[in-house]
Amino acid sequence: MSTVVVATSAADARAVEAVKNHHAQLAGTLALQVEALIDAAARGDLPGAGAETDALVRWCQGELVPHALAEEQAMYPKAHEDPRARMLVDAMLAEHRDLLALVEAIEQATGPVRAAANAEGGCGGECGCGEQDPAGDLPVLDARTVPHAIRHATIFGALDSVAAGSGLVLVSPHDPLPLLAQLKQRSPGLFSVDYLERGPERWRIRFVRFIRA
Repeated sequence: MSTVVVATSAADARAVEAVKNHHAQLAGTLALQVEALIDAAARGDLPGAGAETDALVRWCQGELVPHALAEEQAMYPKAHEDPRARMLVDAMLAEHRDLLALVEAIEQATGPVRAAANAEGGCGGECGCGEQDPAGDLPVLDARTVPHAIRHATIFGALDSVAAGSGLVLVSPHDPLPLLAQLKQRSPGLFSVDYLERGPERWRIRFVRFIRA
């Protein structure tokens, strides 16, 4: 779906940009949570998949769903009064209804494999998941599927959700040196960074969060 932004001032434009970046961070976190669940189910690790299902539901109920509902209450009523934004708001409300139904489907799944199937279907192939890490059991975030404007925010959202001692593998269409510089400033000394593949068509980098004493 194409997004049309209606901003009447510089402050509005900055607010819209902040919302877009926050949404991208949420998307990155969701992608990693879903990939961890799918990966555990694919390995046949049913206890691990069950734990990942519980973690995904807790995050959705504690972070994603409250954010969506807060948007509906704070932003959508006024925006819906503008004819230029009305169709976009209606589409967002429909997405929120789908989101609530998806979280319920994952929560009510009869087992972790079914939960993984529901999560993968809800992901819709747009979150960058679905690839396995041949170097280990880490989830993979394929940044090539993420729009350039929100790519860094999405990756940082995924990295923020990584637990100590765990990590992820990032797949990038180029050597992500600007991203690594941002990460060094944003989270100095928090991750080990190892190149697994260096082009020419893709770069694969493993990030592992250090365990602090």
